[in-house]
Amino acid sequence: MNLLHKVIGFAHRGASAYEPENTLRAFRRAVKMGVRGLESDARLSKDGYIVLVHDDTLAIDKQKIAVSEHTLTELQKIDVGLGEHIPRLEEVLEAFKSYDLWYSIDIKSPKAGMSIIEIAREYGLVERIGLCHPNFTILRSIRKIYPHAYLIMSTNFYQMGCSLKMLCEKCVREKISTINLPFWDINITPEGISLIHSYGLRSFVWDVQKEEQMHHLITWGVDGLYSEYPDRLKRVIDKEDLHDSQKI
Repeated sequence: MNLLHKVIGFAHRGASAYEPENTLRAFRRAVKMGVRGLESDARLSKDGYIVLVHDDTLAIDKQKIAVSEHTLTELQKIDVGLGEHIPRLEEVLEAFKSYDLWYSIDIKSPKAGMSIIEIAREYGLVERIGLCHPNFTILRSIRKIYPHAYLIMSTNFYQMGCSLKMLCEKCVREKISTINLPFWDINITPEGISLIHSYGLRSFVWDVQKEEQMHHLITWGVDGLYSEYPDRLKRVIDKEDLHDSQKI
């Protein structure tokens, strides 16, 4: 799969630094800012719909609402900020079907992965929606049924339980093409990114909020960045692209 021709900037939960996270409003603003990727979190509602929300328990008007214990209809009545509701995955894909976007979906309900793939198939996006999870068993179960699914090992030093080298080797065996680590991870160094690439894997980095950080990571060779500030991502990526073009 030829995923990347330049660094992909993913808007983390949309333009979440400016708008209520994981809402259509946040995603629209991110796309307007010019990023090529949207990131979100997927959970299953009580009646089996894929809804985009990070936490399973929401604190609304001093009440705690468990996403998995409520139906889609009940969940979409909740105002999660500025009059926005919790969207279904289909709502987001439908809203941006005319755009050439990549998606990164963090699987929060273990059984959500299969449903996401089915929805991705309906929109012809199986190879453009990356499914993220730190558990090889869950990713393996998706790969077994959907050989062409785009899977991302999203983890960190504390979860890995092994060296970065061993993680890369396992990703190769499991046919997982991308490793996604947080900016603060001890493996996010020029050497760590080079190691990931030496195994033919892609290197994504999340929780990148400052332009200086973005610049360093791009010069180190990362393939994707996640930020709550899509405008900063767009600005830095464009600047690096211009700099590279001037070298040619």
